[in-house]
Amino acid sequence: MALPRASNRVAQNVMTGKKIITTRYDVAEHLRTPKEQAAYFEACLEEADGDAAFIAKALKDIARAKSMMPSHAPPRVRPANHH
Repeated sequence: MALPRASNRVAQNVMTGKKIITTRYDVAEHLRTPKEQAAYFEACLEEADGDAAFIAKALKDIARAKSMMPSHAPPRVRPANHH
């Protein structure tokens, strides 16, 4: 499985003035199993404190993670159509 290309950004540390490189982080890439997805959602519910937008974002993250997962379901076979 190919890893997604990271988009790097160069930023400047305001304290030291040194340049730093940051990489985009996508939580959906790390929610690989239903167990990890459930744990993430539970943690988000605890952290959200009733914030519907926060909960909606968590659900979108999980939906994206599920769309990234390979399908292990066997192919569906239709019976031959006899005329």
